[in-house]
Amino acid sequence: MQEWIVGQAEALLRDAIAHSSVAVLVKYGLPLTRENYLNLNNVDEDDLDAEQEGELPHLFQQSMVEERVASVMFEIDIDDTLRRLSEGARRRTHH
Repeated sequence: MQEWIVGQAEALLRDAIAHSSVAVLVKYGLPLTRENYLNLNNVDEDDLDAEQEGELPHLFQQSMVEERVASVMFEIDIDDTLRRLSEGARRRTHH
């Protein structure tokens, strides 16, 4: 696995452990997802208003989740593109 992914995960875990709800998720080995956090706290996604959203730990705010997903997808795309380019370059030099 790429080092930057491991780094991301460790940073998220460090941030997360500070919240008691998250410590419970970790204790039971549940993934640190927005869905698990909301379930644990009996929060219905549909009932969340902007103020409540702002009170969620940074880690679980919708905008932050979307931003992290977009960032990781972008990194994966770049890795993939670089890999394809280097494979293409290798193929051209072997003919």
